[in-house]
Amino acid sequence: MNYFKEAEYILQNYPKLKTALQNLKRRQGQLIAISTPSYKMSAETSRIGAGSAYVSNTINDLEELSYIAKEINAITWKIQEIENILSDIEDDKRKIIEMIYFQNLTHEKAMKDIYLSGKASFYRKKKKAIEEFSILYFGISALDYIIKTRKK
Repeated sequence: MNYFKEAEYILQNYPKLKTALQNLKRRQGQLIAISTPSYKMSAETSRIGAGSAYVSNTINDLEELSYIAKEINAITWKIQEIENILSDIEDDKRKIIEMIYFQNLTHEKAMKDIYLSGKASFYRKKKKAIEEFSILYFGISALDYIIKTRKK
């Protein structure tokens, strides 16, 4: 596994996870609003088999709500994990990650914003930021990968 590329992929998709979380919460709210039972038993619907479409729809809604709740929990956990790791990264490296991967700034604009004069120093600092993130995220395997790729 290329831990560097995996770390970049995770960081590139972090903003999408935050959007997905908002969308799922919105969908959850909509589903709860439209699925609130307003069903009243009558002599007609108390017969065996009557109202089965209502029961089927309710079961489907409950299954979808269960799925959405699981997705919300998983995404919330992943976002929190990424944010915790980012909080452990030095400020200057974290700022590069945020500018490139979350704010979608060009490398040139990010260089100017953090007052780095040369492209080489910026790319080195960006590489170190991603390496640090990958070690904090993946652990010893990422460290071993980084050491092995540096020897080449």
